[in-house]
Amino acid sequence: MYDSQLYEDENLAIRIMAHYEYSQLLSGGLFIFESQIKNNESWDRVFEIRFDDPVQIPNPKELVKKIGQGKYYIFLGWLYTVSIDYGQNWHTTNIRGFLSQEENIGYGLIGSVDISNEGKGNMYLRPNRTGKNELITDDYGVSWRIP
Repeated sequence: MYDSQLYEDENLAIRIMAHYEYSQLLSGGLFIFESQIKNNESWDRVFEIRFDDPVQIPNPKELVKKIGQGKYYIFLGWLYTVSIDYGQNWHTTNIRGFLSQEENIGYGLIGSVDISNEGKGNMYLRPNRTGKNELITDDYGVSWRIP
């Protein structure tokens, strides 16, 4: 492990670990996100994401967001995940499914995410050639669609 960061509040902890990966063909970095509900000893895997290069973990306060009581979301690269029940269950979306092969370039496909306390929100994608640059949700990001 070459880097580790922790997000904590009164209900939930999220641990982000970065590991070097080595293979005969490619080397890179593996990010593992785990959550721990307060007063629980075990850590549960939320998601993992691989990059071709070992990159530093961004500030967890930029990656992990709390929206209202018991609702959290995380995004990095092309993955977005949300829990609407204090971290007991996570719903993960790979936004590459919304893009063509030629648009799936780069690590930071998700530029930013804005979700209201009522669950309506927008995901802004990095600029691409086709003009698909936004997804919308009305369920905190459990599901996304093109407007």
